[in-house]
Order: sequence, then C-alpha cells, then structure tokens
Amino acid sequence: ELDGDASMVLAGISIDGKEISADKYELKSSGELRILDLPAGSFTLEIVTDLEPQNNTALEGLYKSSGNFCTQCEANGFRRITFFQDRPDVMAKYTTRITADKAKYPVLLSNGNLMDSGDLSDGKHFALWEDPWVKPCYLFALVAGDLALIEDSFTAADGRDIALKIWVEEHNAHKADFAMESLKASMKWDEDVYGLVYDLDLFNIVAVDDFNMGAMENKSLNVFNSRAVLASPDTATDAEYNFIERVVAHEYFHNYTGNRVTCRDWFQLSLKEGLTVFRDQQFSADMNSEGVKRIADVAGLRAGQFPQDSGPMAHPIRPDSYIKMDNFYTVTVYSKSRVPRLAGAHRIRHPSAGSNTRTLRKSTVYMQPTSQYSSLVELVSAAFNEHTHMEGAEVVRMYQTLLGKEGFRKGMDLYFERHDGQAVTCDDFLNAMADANDTDLEQFKLWYSQAGTPELTVATEYNAEAHTFTIKCKQSVPPTPGQPDKLPMLLPITVGLLGADGADMPATLKGMEQPGGTSTVLRMTEAEQEFVFVDVPERPVASLLRGFSAPVKLATDLSQEDLIFLLANDSDDFNRWDAAQTLLRDMQLRLLAARQAEEELVFDSNILEALGNVVADASKEDADLAFIACVLTFPGSAVLSELVPEVDPMAIYDVCKFVQTHFAASFKDELTAIMHANTEAEYGTEKASRAKRSLKNLCLSYLSSLEEPATAEEALARCQAADNMTDQVAALSALCSWDTPLAEVGLNEFYEQWSKDSLVLIKWFSLQAGRPTPGNLEKVKALLDHPDFKITNPNTCSALIGGFASSTPNFHAADGSGYDFLAEMVLKLDAINPQVAARLVSGLSRWRKYEPVRRELMKAQLERVAASEGLSPNVLEIASKSLA
Repeated sequence: ELDGDASMVLAGISIDGKEISADKYELKSSGELRILDLPAGSFTLEIVTDLEPQNNTALEGLYKSSGNFCTQCEANGFRRITFFQDRPDVMAKYTTRITADKAKYPVLLSNGNLMDSGDLSDGKHFALWEDPWVKPCYLFALVAGDLALIEDSFTAADGRDIALKIWVEEHNAHKADFAMESLKASMKWDEDVYGLVYDLDLFNIVAVDDFNMGAMENKSLNVFNSRAVLASPDTATDAEYNFIERVVAHEYFHNYTGNRVTCRDWFQLSLKEGLTVFRDQQFSADMNSEGVKRIADVAGLRAGQFPQDSGPMAHPIRPDSYIKMDNFYTVTVYSKSRVPRLAGAHRIRHPSAGSNTRTLRKSTVYMQPTSQYSSLVELVSAAFNEHTHMEGAEVVRMYQTLLGKEGFRKGMDLYFERHDGQAVTCDDFLNAMADANDTDLEQFKLWYSQAGTPELTVATEYNAEAHTFTIKCKQSVPPTPGQPDKLPMLLPITVGLLGADGADMPATLKGMEQPGGTSTVLRMTEAEQEFVFVDVPERPVASLLRGFSAPVKLATDLSQEDLIFLLANDSDDFNRWDAAQTLLRDMQLRLLAARQAEEELVFDSNILEALGNVVADASKEDADLAFIACVLTFPGSAVLSELVPEVDPMAIYDVCKFVQTHFAASFKDELTAIMHANTEAEYGTEKASRAKRSLKNLCLSYLSSLEEPATAEEALARCQAADNMTDQVAALSALCSWDTPLAEVGLNEFYEQWSKDSLVLIKWFSLQAGRPTPGNLEKVKALLDHPDFKITNPNTCSALIGGFASSTPNFHAADGSGYDFLAEMVLKLDAINPQVAARLVSGLSRWRKYEPVRRELMKAQLERVAASEGLSPNVLEIASKSLA
C-alpha cells in the first residue's frame, strides 16, 4: 500500500515492464494506492502520474513559483508527486531524469551529482542526476526554471574542491553574495567544531518566492524562501542578515543531523530539528556575540514556546508510548507531537520496533508494517516551526551543560559512528550521549515525554559561622492536556556566587574534592533538593541559572537590591540582562494592578536609577552597545500575558506604553545624545557598526513614543537619507508607531522607492498592518486589494494578516472586529494554503486566557471556523483542540 494524494491523476502502473489492469489495484478517494498480487522476490514497479503544479497553491509536492518548477516534500509532499511509502524510515537511493523545454527551463536540478545532460529534439533538453546516499523521500528535490547562477568553491578538509552554486532570478543576482559567504563559513565551522566534512562535490541553493517555510535541507539541493537567502545593504536589515546567516547554516548542518542520520518517524522531529537548531545557535554565537545571541534565543523561547506550553496546544517534544497519540497526521504550526482525534480519523501509534525488508531493483527500501500508517494523508507539515525547534534545541543544550563540551562532542561522534545512514529515534541519541560519557541519563528522557514548562523555585541561606551558603530548590511541572501528573525532571542549574565587590567567588560544593570554579552546575533530580557551598567568607549574591542552563520558569528570593547588583556586576551576560528583565517584569505587574484599580502609575525610582546607569554606560569607550540595546529592550505584552491569570490586552498595552514613555521622558536628552553619537556617516558591515545601529535605532523608537512633532520630522529625515535598510525601516517604524501625518508621507515615499522589489514590500505591508492607530483594520482590508499583495504568497500573508494580529489596539478591539477579520481570512486562506491558514488561526487558540468579553468574542470566531464545511485537517485540528 502506497501513500498518495487526491490531487494526482494515476496514468498507469507497470510491473517489470508490463502494464497491469485496473482490477489489480485499488485507488482510494483520499489518494492511497493498493497494488494487489505483487510478484515474489524483487521486481521493478513503474508508476506514471499526471500533476498540475501550476494550480498547486498549497506549495507542497511539485508546484510553480514565478514561472519556475520546484518541490517541497517535508513532511508529506512526495505523495503529491507520486505514490510511495511516504515515511522518513523508508530510505533509498534516487536517480532523477528531468526533461523540459530548454528555452523556458534552461536550468534542471535535482539531488546528488549531475551524471549526464544534453539536448533533445523539439527544443527540449534533459539532465540526469544521481544521489549516491540513501535518504527518505522528504529530502527529494527538483527545480526547473530560468535562473541566474552565482558560483564559488570551498576546499574541504580532505582536500576536495566543492562547487558551490546559488540559483536566483536574474534581477536578484547581486543579492546572493552574503548567503555564499555564510555557506562557506558554515562548512568550515562544521569541520572545525564537529569534524564533519561535506560528502559530495556539489552543493546547490535555489531561492524561490513562494515557500511555506524558511528553507528546506534537501540533500545537496537546498530550496530557500527568497527572504532567507537574498540580501543587500539597501534592501535587507541587520536582523535579516543575521537570519540569512543562521538559516543557511541550519540547512547545511542538516546534511549530517537530519540527512545522513534522519528520524525514524515524525514523533522524533526534535531529533533532527532541535539538534540542528542548537548547532546553528552555536555557529551564530561564534560568528557574532555569544551573550547577545543567547539573550535573543531565550527571549524568543519565552515569548513563543512558554505560552504554548501553558495553553491548549501544550505537548511534549516526543510522546512516550503511554501517551494517547490520536490522529497524528494533522500536527500543526504550534504542535510537535500530540494532537487530538478528529471525527473519522485513524489512531496512530509509534511504529513497531520490528521491520521487514524488500529489495527493489536499483534501490533498497527498508519497510515496516504499513497498517499503522495507512491513513497518514497530511502529516505534520506545519509542525516545522520555530517554537518547536527552539525547545528541542534547549534540550540538546542541556546535554552539553551536563556533560561539558568535550563530553558532548564524544557523544556526537558516537552517534554518527553508530547511526550513519540510518533512521533513528531520540532514544538512540540519548543512549549515544550516555554511553560515550559512561553516565546515567535515564531521567533525562522525561524532557521528551512530559509537556509543559518546569517551574523552579529557589531560596538561599547564608551561615556566617560555618561559612556555608545553601541553595534550596523546588521544582514542579504544571498539568497539561492529557498529563495531569508529572515527575521531577533532571535540571542542570548553573550557579555563580558574587562577593560584595562584584567579583565571582569560588563556588565549591560540599563534598567536592577540589575547589570549584566561578560557575558550578547543580544536577537537580528530586522535587526538592538542597545544595551547600562551603568556604564562603561572606554572604554572596547568587547568580542563578547562568546562561539559562535549563528552560524553566524561575522564581527566587533575590531582592530588588540583589537584582540591581547583578545587573551592574554579574560576569554572565545573560544573567545581567535577565536581572533587568526581572526588575521590569515585577514593576510592570505592580503597574498592571494599579491600572486595573484605577490608581496612579508610578515608575519605580530605584529601577529607573539602575536603567540610568545602563544608559550612562553607552558613552564609555569600551561599551558593549549591542548588549546595552538588549538590556534597554523591555518585556512586551506577550511576556506579561504569561504572568497573569487573566489577560486584559489593553491594560497590558497601556502599562507597556507607560513604561516606555516614562523611561523616554526621563532620559530624553541622554537618548538623543546616544542616537546622534552612534549615527555614522557611512554604512558599515562590521560588528561595531551593527551594534551602533541597534542602539541608535532603539533610542529613536523610545523618543518617538513621546509623540513630539520634532521627533517625527527627524524620523522622516532619517528615513529619506538612509543609505541602508536597517536605518530606513527603523525610522519608518518609528513614524508608524503613532498617529502622525508624516507616517503616510514616509510610507508613500518608501513604496515609490521599492515598488519593484517584492521582498522589501513585505516590510511595507507589515509596518502598515501593525500600526496601533485607531481604525487601522479598514486600512488593512484595503491593502488586501493592493496589486502587490498576493494571497497565494505566504510571505505577504504573514506580513499583512499576521502583522495585523500583532497590533493589540486593533486586533483586540473591544467590538471583536479584529477577531472576525482573522477568522474570515483563515477561512479564505484554508482553501488556498492550509499551512498558512493554520498558523493564523493559532492567534485565537488561547481564548480562555482572556478577560470575559474578549474570551467570548474569540471563542465565537473559533466556533465559526471549526463549524465551516470542507475545512482542512490543518485548521480543523487547531480550532477543535482549542475548543476542547
């Protein structure tokens, strides 16, 4: 039995060259194909299918983008190309012959090495590609089109010259240089850090405009969303350059962690994604600033993953066999593994450990019993999302924290040695780590099976007579859907002790044979546990969870004075930043209570003074401007919403705005001076210049919150004079943050300048959609009819519709109009691209968290979506799970 899709037309089936009759097979309406009376032994099966890629708006399988053919097969796109056992554990070698009109499609690409090519009659030509490595079908790729080529080469550690090629549309050829440099840096880094050498003589990257994801790691033929590969200083921001560097590295790193060793089934998604995200995080930290990178990763985790873990879509990274695994084929954008059962759906369990093997001519297919997979029609396409990958990366990071860098590398080496060319499980990875280091990691398996974010509470006590310092830890994991009771997790807690002078003290645990260093990793295994430090001459201030050593919600007995001390002195950049975040979060919660009680809002003077010291640091000669920008970026609505039992979005919005404007007013002169001092005459690409732009543009944002005409004029002037997109977008964003007539001037001029560049226009749509100005919904609706808005393009949909959902005053309008608009767009998009629609409907999934009026309004729109006829499994899963 072979997986298929109703979008294909079966044109013929042959076995050993002989076409079989219709009574020898069964074709289900859902697309699955069952072939009867197969011959014993090996045989050659040929299946011919007719496709309509030009009408494939779902962007899965084979489709057309800007006139070019391309494919996307992860997770289940290959079944939209031909009938196949579309599972990651079915690994085979692929030979691909492509024939096309040479004038229209001069470039023909697929996986592996080009074995042959040439001209044919009637103006056609062909290319024959062969991939010598076994792979699952989700890594199959094909591209045919008219594309420009950017070429370079890389000399591998084994002396081979590897040809590097990036294929783009002709008008974008000047934007691929940075991606090429990022690719070479990634290849060198993987050799240096992990000893992994690229295993073919050719590496291709293709940029396409219409793509559901950021990029795809197809063996030797990576296909990228254009926004993840194309950049020039005048069209891409510094953040987009960082994004491109990271995504190029991520997809390249998949060559080993995902391609050479892949996952046995989609339950093991984090085996390849979490591990590869961790590797790209390491790479980005080495290429830029380790502290700033860690801060950015944790900020994203808290704003994205933590809300998911406490909501209706909470799920473990990978369920254990005892967790009910109903209807796995519709895992969506916020899901990793666990999903509800839908009406008429089949129950999916873990595949059995046993397997049988059948050898076909020209390939070897490793088969498992198919009965468990017979209805996997649309598996997990939208599961490949940033939040999923980030949580998996945190789990991998904890291995390194527990085992040390050398121990982690030993585990990686053993993992590749044991499993190269195999489809394996998360347990196989854990076992390699444990065996390589001769350690017990059995309890660590809970990170794969228990949903939710652990909560860690820490109290400290100093004994002046005994010179001991005790850290008392309590942990718990809140109940989540289907998991009311949880077991204690294995938590690595990295701790440092600061003396009165602000310097690190030796951190020696009781029972240690030798004095400790300045940081110690506590291995917490119980629900409650105490750790005693000895030879502590004075009461220290504890620097807890350094580097965010475990993905937990932390509550401590640190006083405000302690936190201000850590902000000023901690040697751990992450904990300095987190001290500021904790101070601000605590104050914002107090302000929220005051706002809801209709009391006067007062900015804490001690916190304001501490922030003033950070502002003053910006003028020092050796100042780390990028880090200062991080510290001065305050917690937003998403973070605060997680800290209250019931969300009043406008109250939280008002508190955040008060904190921003009061800070800006208090340090107006200083912020203005910093902005001007860090405005360079010419654009620079070096790290120092990027840091200056980051801090300068943050200052402009704060000054714009005061809504003064002079600042609007300055922002417009900066937008007009900018010689790079980072500054231009920052200035335009500052204008769009309030209701000034100069915003329309800036937006109109920006459009006139960039109307021919579709990637830059994504920013234009997004800036308008997210404006907080009253009545902006009508502006957004009008933009749906703009000639440059394409509802079939995921990038423009995310920019306009997703951008609108980020605007608190308009999306959360008291009359429910924002929710109504989102539901309307979800239903419209569901018929075009279910993956995009599923991402958008998630904006309504946490309706229970909101105050009563908005709660009922959001629920009504979810019910409207769920009750719609012909709804895709992608959207139905999100809506029904949210309402359950």
